[in-house]
Parts: sequence; structure tokens; C-alpha cells
Amino acid sequence: MEFDNKPINLTIFIEAGFNQSISYIDDDGAVIDLSGYTAKMDIRKTRNSEEAVVSIDTDEGITITGSTGKIDIAITPDMLAEVEEGNYVYDLFLITGGVPESSPVIFGNILIAHSVTKGMVA
Repeated sequence: MEFDNKPINLTIFIEAGFNQSISYIDDDGAVIDLSGYTAKMDIRKTRNSEEAVVSIDTDEGITITGSTGKIDIAITPDMLAEVEEGNYVYDLFLITGGVPESSPVIFGNILIAHSVTKGMVA
């Protein structure tokens, strides 16, 4: 997935979960070393919602491979089990020295839905 600070809208099927890798590169295509960084991603009903329906970080759900600039996001079906179908918003921030970066790495809207064809996802 590539990004250029524009919203990236996603669809997540509850039964399948969500897995995505992001390569963090500069404008010249060079890898940005993320050694020492952590990350946090929230999914909320609206930007002003008090509670996140899903919240992941580098302790669970996000893996950062520093020297390659790679960010892996994994949201399991279990994390989505109590989430109602609908439209949500999300963002993912990098954190260094306990301080979040000034803007998110990715952000946008998410449609969370059940699969239509039954029995296709384990």
C-alpha cells in the first residue's frame, strides 16, 4: 500500500479480519528507517467518539520492521466480533520517544461488514 497523505478508504469483512503491509518511504522512494518507533491505530464510529471499537498498537496488531520501513497491520476476526456493521473512521500514528508524529501515516473511512457468501471464510 502506498499513501500520499490523502484518505485511504478500506473495507473489512468481520469474518476475515484485515491484514495489510505498508512500506514507509520518502518522496525519492528511499526507505525510512523506523527503528525505535511504535504505532497506534484506532477505529471509531466518528472522529469525536469517546471509545474506539478497535484499538491496536505494537503490543498487539501492529508490527514494525524498523530497518525496512515496513508496518504490518493485523486485525483478527476476534477483534471485530463485537463490532456492528457500519461506517467508521480510522487513523494510524507513529510514535517515537513517547510522542506521536504530527500527522497520521494513514487515515480514512472504513466500512465494516459481514461477508455476503456464507461459509467462504474459516
